[in-house]
Amino acid sequence: MLQQFVQFVGGLNSQNPKNWILAVRCLRGLLKEAGSAPHPSLVNTPKAVLP
Repeated sequence: MLQQFVQFVGGLNSQNPKNWILAVRCLRGLLKEAGSAPHPSLVNTPKAVLP
């Protein structure tokens, strides 16, 4: 997801103030998603059986 954000920001024209607002909104959305609890399937994994 971070790579997609970097590609998005790289495609913005930094001279246009409208794009600044869009970039800030996207960054806030990314941080909001990153701050939530991880999905249970990523946390509750079975114990490894080693030989």
